[in-house]
Amino acid sequence: METLNNMKLFVEKKRRAPRQEVPQILSRVSEVVSGYVFRGKLKEAEQLAAEVAATKRKELGEEHPDTLTAMYILVSTYEDQERWKEAEELAEKIMDTRMKMLGEDHLDTLGSMGYLSGIFAKQGWWEEAEQLERRLVEAGERKFGGEHVFTLIGKDHLAETFREQRKWKEAEELERQILETRKTVAGRVHPHTVISMHNLAFTLMAQGRLKEAELLSTEIKQAEMRKHN
Repeated sequence: METLNNMKLFVEKKRRAPRQEVPQILSRVSEVVSGYVFRGKLKEAEQLAAEVAATKRKELGEEHPDTLTAMYILVSTYEDQERWKEAEELAEKIMDTRMKMLGEDHLDTLGSMGYLSGIFAKQGWWEEAEQLERRLVEAGERKFGGEHVFTLIGKDHLAETFREQRKWKEAEELERQILETRKTVAGRVHPHTVISMHNLAFTLMAQGRLKEAELLSTEIKQAEMRKHN
């Protein structure tokens, strides 16, 4: 309780801090919240995060970037308590606000979409996660192109979502696309390329295509040997 009271005093003292100090304040709040979570004090973490989010909302307004950042700290405390409905509702609210203020292709909006899709995935809501991940991949290709790391990571997540739903055909098609891109961009022995090989091999095995999976496993071994030589 003493730490919580001290943190409240810290936030109150900084209420009129110069604008450039605000990210450091929120970073400190995030650290304290994480400390509570680490010690299993989930209610204290939520209480602090909720008070800071309310303060930012009152001072700066609902749509201010720092208010939205503070709200994300609160979302994380809901996740830690597995209060998925509250986490989902608040994360969706933040995403909608960023979309309205910044547009769908802004990095902050895309980050919000990825965060919400992660909340869906943690609950096993794969269809909802898939819808958002498809939008993320499309936005990544528009904004950065198909070879950019953002786009490839988005495709990785979408392929995983396909696998979780046993959509093997869609997973295989996307994984082959990811693998070929990574071979071209990063090379055959790059760790991300090798991970892509593993993912495709798993999908092939899941479909009973053992010979193809075995050939790919041989390619993985060769890539790992070349990396160490």
